[in-house]
Amino acid sequence: MNRTLSAFVLLLFVWDRHPQILPLTVRVVTYNIHHGEGTDGRFDLSRLASVVTSVNPDLVALQEVDQGTERASGVSELTELARLTHMHPAFGKAMDYLGGQYGVAVLSRWPLLRTDNAPLPSLADR
Repeated sequence: MNRTLSAFVLLLFVWDRHPQILPLTVRVVTYNIHHGEGTDGRFDLSRLASVVTSVNPDLVALQEVDQGTERASGVSELTELARLTHMHPAFGKAMDYLGGQYGVAVLSRWPLLRTDNAPLPSLADR
């Protein structure tokens, strides 16, 4: 079972036993942030955070997240997006990149109790 489906199943399990603590609807959003760079070539995490908060999500799956890379001027993009959106972050490193890390992330309306990052199967030379 993939991780997104696992998280969804866990939420349903908790809601079934404690419906008063979780909403009936869970809004899940996915967003490729292109390492913080907009289609206009501008690096603007405040703008990305505004897009995220505009849809009032419960969970946000982020792709192409830089953490401390040279092209992000050393910025921890996830930390900054978490601060701007007032959400709880978790980062999944895919690889070291340009003096930092590159990967995927999750922002959650709720505190995260446990996180795990596991690589997808791949060929040894990749």
